[in-house]
Amino acid sequence: MIDREQYCDNGQIGTYNGVYEDGSKSYGGYADYARVPSHFAVKIPDGLPSEMAAPMLCGGITVYSPIKEQGVGPGKRVGIVGIGGLGHFGIIFAKALGAEVVAISTSESKKADTEKMGVSKFIATSKGKQVFKENARTLDLIGMCLRGKGR
Repeated sequence: MIDREQYCDNGQIGTYNGVYEDGSKSYGGYADYARVPSHFAVKIPDGLPSEMAAPMLCGGITVYSPIKEQGVGPGKRVGIVGIGGLGHFGIIFAKALGAEVVAISTSESKKADTEKMGVSKFIATSKGKQVFKENARTLDLIGMCLRGKGR
């Protein structure tokens, strides 16, 4: 399928020592050139430093792709679980697409940051099982942006 290459529907070619259909090999970080479909290549604007753009090329697309795939936009209420790097991207993208966003975290310390980002509600799961009952079936989509031990 076109525009779904990142899902590897037709298999994958490893970034290093993979073999393309034409028999040529991939060399990953040792390559002189990158080989990608042209619609995956994005010019980084001259005024944008690489260290500012780099997180969008991995973490950003990790969150953006499923948000777009699930039709997030106006009229949708989206919960973002885990307010770290990926969770921040999730909030930014869902808001930019017009969705109402609810931030969900174990840590109350994330509340002020998410409110500055414009979430409509913050749910602290550390407050006990009651928060789950109070918020049951109130979201159209839940995005999990977790990492770390036990997650």
